[in-house]
Amino acid sequence: MNDTSITHLEYATTTPNVEDKDSVDQDQKYTATLQGMGLNGIENAAPIESIFVLRDKHDNEEAYMPKGKVGLIAGYGGTGKSLLALELALLVAHPLRAGRPKGKYGQALVTQPTTKKVAIFFGEEDQAGCAWRLRQAFQSLGVLDSYQTFKHNLLIVPLGGVPFSTAFVNKAETDSAKEWFNALKSRVEDFGGDDGLDLIIVDPLSHFGGGEFEQDNGQAVELMRKLTELTSIKGNPTVLGIHHSAKKSKDGRLDEMLRGSSALKDNSRWVAVLTRLGEDKTGRRSLRWESNGISREIVELEIAKSNYTKRGQPLRFAIGPDGMTEITESIYLRLNAAAMKDDDIQENGQINPEGDYIKSLNKEIQEEERKQRGHVFGAAPKRGY
Repeated sequence: MNDTSITHLEYATTTPNVEDKDSVDQDQKYTATLQGMGLNGIENAAPIESIFVLRDKHDNEEAYMPKGKVGLIAGYGGTGKSLLALELALLVAHPLRAGRPKGKYGQALVTQPTTKKVAIFFGEEDQAGCAWRLRQAFQSLGVLDSYQTFKHNLLIVPLGGVPFSTAFVNKAETDSAKEWFNALKSRVEDFGGDDGLDLIIVDPLSHFGGGEFEQDNGQAVELMRKLTELTSIKGNPTVLGIHHSAKKSKDGRLDEMLRGSSALKDNSRWVAVLTRLGEDKTGRRSLRWESNGISREIVELEIAKSNYTKRGQPLRFAIGPDGMTEITESIYLRLNAAAMKDDDIQENGQINPEGDYIKSLNKEIQEEERKQRGHVFGAAPKRGY
């Protein structure tokens, strides 16, 4: 590669620019790739864009999830993984609102879409199951009467009960797996059209990884390569896999809570873990929040690994029989479950206002709110000369 001809960053990581890549001689393809990248213009390199950011009440934004990369969300069964996947999809397809998951200080999850197009592949849901999930989501968002205005941005593909393997990697049937993956990729490309897509979700990952991908590192790596290939579709979409958590995690480490091969975490650029807040060892009891007469579990999403954004950045929401709900009380967003004692929790899982930690936290929140009101309303008026 001749550096003198480069006026911007060049990444020689694809085949030469020809009409039919299959016609490129293998030696030529490798030669082009191995030329490496030109280093002129490094000083102008931009940070990786984000498909989601956190926005505080002063409109300050912080990168949350990178665009055009492979990410994973892991959690135990029943923690709301599929509800969250659908929430993220609808945020992109209908970006006229903030997400219901909220940060510790009430930060809103906001999308930064380019095309607003999203494809979701539900491996365990049939058409009736998907329709019911969508109805719940649309109804709780207040868009059941208006979803027709953005339905063209959504490709929902139910795969529950289909008469073939949905695995992208299958040692026993490699040709069939390749044919299926190519068919799925082609459908997504057709759906994206001239503009492309912003987001692709596969839920759950186990339906697309083959029977041994959780134990076989090589198979797991091949699956992640397939997901990475999907990010090259027009629009440079983020590809998000929904996965199960391991039964145990060493020393409580979040980054070890993905079930199966370590290659899943290693080959993802972003990993977040979904847990019930304050869940006990039996899994039967966790912290709850009541609104409109309904008691709901409090769920927390926390970034365990990120190559381009900060780790941590916990988001919380509540789940109940009516689906996902935004938590509207500051104390429930701020609770530190590890700091709570028995007197801070009632038998029904809700907080006890008379508990020492709860009283202390409430006092802290009230003091912060008082200072903020004083900052807004107590400033001396500007003089006009």
